[in-house]
Amino acid sequence: MKQKSLVLGILFLVGAPLFAAGRVMPNLEIQVEPGIKVPVEVRLAQRRGFTLNYKTIAVGQSDQRGRVFFPSQKLKNARWLVLTFIWHPPGLAERVLVYEIGTRKGEKSPRGRLLRTDKQKSGYVLGTGLPQGDCNNLFSIEEQGNSADKTWRIRLKPARSYSDCQELGDPIDRYADIGKRNINKGNLNLYKFDDDVRMGKQFFQQLEATPENPPLRDPYINEYIETMVQRIGKNSDMPDLDYTVTVIDADVLNAFAVPGGYVFVYRGLLEDVETEAELAGVLAHEIAHVTGRHGTEGVTSAIGKVTLGMIAGQVVAEQAKDQEALVQQVVAGLIGAGTQFWIVGGTRTREAEADKLGAQYAARAGYDPRGIATLFDRWSKKKGKPQTRIDTLFSDHPSDGERVAAVTRDVAYFIPVTDDMVTSSKAFHAMKRRLKQLPPSQAQGQAAGNALFSTFQRVNQEIIGREIGLHFEQQQ
Repeated sequence: MKQKSLVLGILFLVGAPLFAAGRVMPNLEIQVEPGIKVPVEVRLAQRRGFTLNYKTIAVGQSDQRGRVFFPSQKLKNARWLVLTFIWHPPGLAERVLVYEIGTRKGEKSPRGRLLRTDKQKSGYVLGTGLPQGDCNNLFSIEEQGNSADKTWRIRLKPARSYSDCQELGDPIDRYADIGKRNINKGNLNLYKFDDDVRMGKQFFQQLEATPENPPLRDPYINEYIETMVQRIGKNSDMPDLDYTVTVIDADVLNAFAVPGGYVFVYRGLLEDVETEAELAGVLAHEIAHVTGRHGTEGVTSAIGKVTLGMIAGQVVAEQAKDQEALVQQVVAGLIGAGTQFWIVGGTRTREAEADKLGAQYAARAGYDPRGIATLFDRWSKKKGKPQTRIDTLFSDHPSDGERVAAVTRDVAYFIPVTDDMVTSSKAFHAMKRRLKQLPPSQAQGQAAGNALFSTFQRVNQEIIGREIGLHFEQQQ
């Protein structure tokens, strides 16, 4: 027994140097290609196989040539080497890219086994979350040199935005795929797009016939807004859709769109915007409600809520003469209790999506996508002052401050902003001068705004009630 223990002891002592030698990381020579004009901080870390515990090895910063160098060193249990690239472009949010290099045993060297590259993966980081998407196309790696001077040469292409990544984590962030992506995939909607057009036309015809919504009959103003809407629409996810645009001669700070491509713009908004980029941002936001099919998504949601209301109110069902009357009663009751059914979007989630898509569409059409954020920022500073904005009555909309932050973040991370994007134009200033030459708005003041909203709400309720009734009839 003693002899056997002695042998094991000798074997352990002999083997100790082999284990102690561990793995050897080659030299890392990192080159940030031209395009990023600010220093890039690079953090080198390692992690074991399936754990997410990172151990920082070294931190470096790119020199004037964009170069960072980490010398070869011994590592223990290094299954993955992790490079984190951090930089802050002027005027934009901090960018973070993570590049992970899977390793395996390579050739022997006097210092131990050299690591060889196995797998690579990369992604972008938003906030404090884990890497998202697939940014491998921004990186390349080569192994050069012999065992005495092994070097990995890694190159990073500068990313104007995270939309430069080969595959983004969320399809809605794929700016380059506008017009080819399916932004409505996976969203619950019982209707086809033909139904969007049908409902939108009904809403348009009913609202157009009301005296509370007088159209602005000025050819120049109408042509200017029509041209902007069509331009943005052709740079949206429904580039072939033809939009119907109505400018309403009312002193109201708002615009809205209904399914199928019907866009309404109030004169008060045209008088309030200070740049063409602000106006483009609002129009693009409304177009996004159309392309996102938020109206019929809202009707679909209403059907589910009304169904539950009908189940809970069987006493009402016995008293109702017919199903249509029952549906109208339930819809009116739910709305009276504070449930909001809107054929123009109406929920925080849909408004946030329209903000995101709208910024993309405005940029794609050549306008500065930060325009709508500028507008929301100005509006947020007017709180407490008399306003006639209809959307203040939509209590479940995100606050202006939340929307400024969200749009600013999306633009910084996913939309490549260029110096030639339009902020204002001669046509915009001509439109503003024309507005001042016209007689005052036909509908003015808070009372007019409330009357407009009441009409809007009535038409909205009628159409949604009718659609829900048709749905139940078809289910019988």
